[in-house]
Amino acid sequence: MPDIFLSYAGEDRDRVKPLAEALLAKGHQVWWDRGLAAGDDYARVIGAALEQSKVVIVVWTAASAASVWVRDEAARARDAGKLLPILLEQTTIPLGFGAIQAEDFTHWNGAANAAQMQLLDDVVQARLAGRAVDAEAVAGRRTRLMRRVRVASILTGVATVIAIIAGLSVIAINHRAATRPPVTASVSIGEQLLQMVRDGTITAEQAVELARVLENGAFAGTQAAAATGPQPPSLDLAMASAASVDGTEFSALARGLYRDNIDTLLRSSDPAVRQAAVDLSEPAKRDQAVEALWTVAEAGGPDALPLWLVLGSVGLAAESPRGVQALERARAIQPDNYVVWRLLGFGYATTERPVEAQGAALVGAGLAAQEAQAPEVATQHLEEALPSLEDPLSRTFVQSTLGDVAVEQGDLRVAADRFREALSNDDPAAAELSPEANEINEAATLDLRSSVRQRYAATLEGTGRGREACLQLRAVAREGGVLREAAPALLERCQIPVPPPLTEATPAPAETGEAATVPATQVPASRSEP
Repeated sequence: MPDIFLSYAGEDRDRVKPLAEALLAKGHQVWWDRGLAAGDDYARVIGAALEQSKVVIVVWTAASAASVWVRDEAARARDAGKLLPILLEQTTIPLGFGAIQAEDFTHWNGAANAAQMQLLDDVVQARLAGRAVDAEAVAGRRTRLMRRVRVASILTGVATVIAIIAGLSVIAINHRAATRPPVTASVSIGEQLLQMVRDGTITAEQAVELARVLENGAFAGTQAAAATGPQPPSLDLAMASAASVDGTEFSALARGLYRDNIDTLLRSSDPAVRQAAVDLSEPAKRDQAVEALWTVAEAGGPDALPLWLVLGSVGLAAESPRGVQALERARAIQPDNYVVWRLLGFGYATTERPVEAQGAALVGAGLAAQEAQAPEVATQHLEEALPSLEDPLSRTFVQSTLGDVAVEQGDLRVAADRFREALSNDDPAAAELSPEANEINEAATLDLRSSVRQRYAATLEGTGRGREACLQLRAVAREGGVLREAAPALLERCQIPVPPPLTEATPAPAETGEAATVPATQVPASRSEP
């Protein structure tokens, strides 16, 4: 019986083959090929494989979206709770499937160990084991893994722009007799993309291309004007200067953060956000654009994080106080982003806050080491950072991260001590900080402490201290936290109601042709026509 059923359009077979091979390499049984014996009833064989499989991966492309077979298979998988869609190219997902999160494979390099495959395999493994997929954990891993993918994606986008420009140049030469005056290819492609932004029709791929065009303007006349290239600094560089961030690293990180997030703003459903994102690239309009985007970011919503990240990178580079403030807002939403901490290290240093600068830089170095699977280095830098962290919320996060590192190393007793220390800090919401910082802390406190308590409970259970584990979980429930990280078996033993799995969420408003984003707990898919 196959573990996985791959649904795809017949014309996409060569493109789907690397996906099938990558899944096979990870030890899965995959039904995907049409190697049927002569005389077999094709529809019967496909139907049996679809029914018997535990996971159905639908590969969405323009061809599969138009395929009656694929849509039928996807519908059956969705109804059976087995659907796991992936997006192999930017296309409009058929009606009825847009509310299910599709993993982005548009920039996958075909490797079995690529970030996209790691994320997909995690979800598949949970499905096959009959475990509910933790939507929040998956979303966090997606953010961390895809951060590395985006650098390669941007380089591909640059090559695409160069190819387009070259092609348009040839066309311009061959059509010099046209009635309208000739324009250079670079101006033409820029005008086309900007018009798409104004019309709200720009695709994700085109937005990445435009971001590259706009980048130099966004950082013109700033501290990040002299970029060293599109790639962020290596882990070795961060480790060599863990306690501080120099101008070279700052320039690369600020520009990288801008590139990774500006495309989201260029595709916003709000035309004012799209226009302000473009205006950031014009120095004369930059301050006004920052204020416009700031107002939108403060209102919250699904685009709040990319708004704060863009405002932080551009504002910090322009030496605006908004830069540090925006990055602090981003840190409250995504505290495990090592780039944000490293940039804050630079920002605090330039505003004469040396103790905070050292602490933030060291936390960033520690998180980078954790992401690179170097736990000893991560522990060293995170421990070095603690004396420099005056904000209780930051201390709670770092101490809980040290607990996570200890869990990864298999030392549950040390992990339990770390989590207990994290919970012993003063109430992070009551810190004597600026009103803006206190507002950020208050919004993040409950989620962080609830998460720490649940991880602490797991380590207590693992070291035979079940009664104490139950006390921690009851404290979460008493404080109004959501028990999403606790194991159902532990909740049952502690006689605490098990929360329903996050299988669906209300989809955020999406632009025409774009799938609404929801937690990736519903993972299903389908197959292809003869």
